[in-house]
Amino acid sequence: MTMKKPAKQCAWLYKALKHHQCTPWSPLRCSSSSSSPNSSTSSSSAVSANLVSSVTSSPQCSWPTSTPSSTTSSSLSAMSLTPAGEFVFATYLFVLGLEMDPWLLLRRKGPEASVAYFGILSNFLLTLLFFPVLQDMRIAQKDDFLTSAGLAAILATTSSHVLARLATELKFSRSEIGRFSITAGVTTDLSSTILMLIGYTCYSLYNQWKWTVIGITYVTVETMLVFAVITPVVDWMNDRNPEGKPLKGQYMVAAFMIPAMLCYLARKAGYDWKLNAFLVGLALPGKGRISSFLISRINFSLTYLILPFYFVLVNMKTGDDGNSSTESFSMVGVFTILGGMGKTLGTMYAGIMRHDMKWEDAMRIGLLLNVKGPYHFFCAHMAVTSHLIDRNTMNTLMFSFLVSIAYIPMMAGRIRQKIKKSERELTGIQWHDAGEELRLVVGLHGPRNVPLAVGIIEAARVGTTSMAVYTMDMVQMTERAAAMLVHGQDLEEATVLDEQIMEMREHINSGLETYKEQLNDEDKKHLNIRRLLAIASFDDMHHDICNAAEDVESVLIILPYHRRQMVGGGLSEGKTGFKNVNRKVLQNAPCSVGILVDRDQGRKKLASSMVLQNIVVVFIGGKDDREALALAGIIVQHPSINLMVARFLPDPAAIDKASRTGQQAFAFDADEDAETRADEQYFAAFHERHSGKKNLVCMDVHVSNAAETVAALRSLAERHELFIVGRGEVRWSLVTAGMSDWVEHADLGPVGDVLAASDFSTSTSVLVIQQHDNRKEQKVIDDDFLPM
Repeated sequence: MTMKKPAKQCAWLYKALKHHQCTPWSPLRCSSSSSSPNSSTSSSSAVSANLVSSVTSSPQCSWPTSTPSSTTSSSLSAMSLTPAGEFVFATYLFVLGLEMDPWLLLRRKGPEASVAYFGILSNFLLTLLFFPVLQDMRIAQKDDFLTSAGLAAILATTSSHVLARLATELKFSRSEIGRFSITAGVTTDLSSTILMLIGYTCYSLYNQWKWTVIGITYVTVETMLVFAVITPVVDWMNDRNPEGKPLKGQYMVAAFMIPAMLCYLARKAGYDWKLNAFLVGLALPGKGRISSFLISRINFSLTYLILPFYFVLVNMKTGDDGNSSTESFSMVGVFTILGGMGKTLGTMYAGIMRHDMKWEDAMRIGLLLNVKGPYHFFCAHMAVTSHLIDRNTMNTLMFSFLVSIAYIPMMAGRIRQKIKKSERELTGIQWHDAGEELRLVVGLHGPRNVPLAVGIIEAARVGTTSMAVYTMDMVQMTERAAAMLVHGQDLEEATVLDEQIMEMREHINSGLETYKEQLNDEDKKHLNIRRLLAIASFDDMHHDICNAAEDVESVLIILPYHRRQMVGGGLSEGKTGFKNVNRKVLQNAPCSVGILVDRDQGRKKLASSMVLQNIVVVFIGGKDDREALALAGIIVQHPSINLMVARFLPDPAAIDKASRTGQQAFAFDADEDAETRADEQYFAAFHERHSGKKNLVCMDVHVSNAAETVAALRSLAERHELFIVGRGEVRWSLVTAGMSDWVEHADLGPVGDVLAASDFSTSTSVLVIQQHDNRKEQKVIDDDFLPM
């Protein structure tokens, strides 16, 4: 095997690799045969795959320790690994603290907190019960009790972000078990990490109390400094870098320098800088542009660069300490039992005895809370560098951590089966709890969509306790855009450096900021507008929209109509690609969907006040019209909006004439009869709840045929700025007879298609709503042939 001469900085690594006949990117073990020269150019996925091989490699195939040369290379790797491991551990702890809310422990007092606390307590008690067994296994190199306490603290911790990622990837995060486990995991992670920090401080007081007192004093002063000075500075930096614009370079540098300087000063003061990194992250504000930038960039570096090399270096330090395979497997079994049984027993006690939880669910939650991650690997490695445990114990610990993740896919399959057997949750405005946050996803093609979108946001804002709006810029993926796309881990982190797209997003952001500036401070607290970017081909853009709506648990997606109003008042043909996107979202959305037909003629009037003053809701019947009426129940809370609900009914004379000729006013069957009763009950409940409001007018419109329906709609258009109507295939009736034969655009439905016609109106916009239907399971062979 031949290797190129390396740089001086990597000379020690080159000599070690050449001595053991290993390629730089292959699993680091002895080999008598030569390796492929091309292995040095493996992809990043191959590097990541070495994580498992680094941890699970047996001592027999690790670096030998018998020859003087191998001893030299092992010592060199140990010298380089200790500061590298501390740096990686500190960086990880900083991000972990930054993503956590320190006030969570005070606010959360429900069953999730109870399960988390009893799980931690159970792990500690079970480890103390197994203390004689751990002594016989001789895992400790110094103090048996101290090592056992540290082991209990590690096993009691849950890797909450790994659990959340597994739950999302394996599609059970929205189940009751998934949500409960993630919430309890965050509480466990925060509580156990703080307990470890307190334990370390107490141990340091016992050994070096003078330096520890100095360190504690520094941490106290540092925390006060962060809250009093640094937090306002970070908030100021967030205000100077609004969402939708590129983050300025000087603020990027400052974002990294602030935590780095605080940790450096902690090290000079004698306090452990790794734990101080966690405290700094915990004290800094977790929300805002600066925090999102730090979290995304550090997580990206850890995932794709630092952690793969770190685990390779850990494997280089691993050696054979003489333990047999039987002893190693028995140690893995003991560690797995301590972790899994400890969490399961604590969860089952808290869940069954205190919160009437089913034992199967309690057991699943306990096993999910036993998930381990990089934090636990760091702790195992630090225990070796501190000479608390030997290398073989570290190997077995790491293998047991992998076991805690191995059974999760099988358990996720069982959870998904349980979800499919039960009725899926309906997601729409009609079933939205008024006491919870209302979440909307609003798509935007460009700045011209902002005024009407803002008008709808303002109309719905007053009728909710709190509201989160995710405005998504819908950009077609081109070769130029793909070349300038910068990916991020979070929903808000992807951006494009193309000048035209950046300019468009800045105009959109400017319009949204103008709207927020008009709100008072109290209203701003209850409205959170966040910026998203969906950049994809028209064939795939609906996936981004639906996934975002599912991730944020939105109750309504609002998308712009693909046709634009021209100067003469008519509508252009628009982009067929956006038309297909809307159709696919209507078919696959996890919640209700609204298609917004924007007529520009009223834009100047809207831009001055940001309020739609006159809105009319058309109610003919069906689940989509009930969803539109549910939105009207929120809009009517706005005192500045005059709302009319027009209920269209067949004229009694027309009903008598139809009955004499052998026709029916409605085509009834059992399902249609149930729908009619549901319409009557829901409309009656709406009228009873809101009839006392002065800005509401409920009107019955009696018509004999579809022509009279269209004429009545035209008269309503003269006095209103926005129509809200259900999309649905309305059952056959005298009110809409023949309308389905006129439909030109099926994505708007029969009534919506009439309202959006070019010759109908030049100033009244239309919002067509389709209610979420959880019973819709149509097998679609090709997205281009969606049933409408």
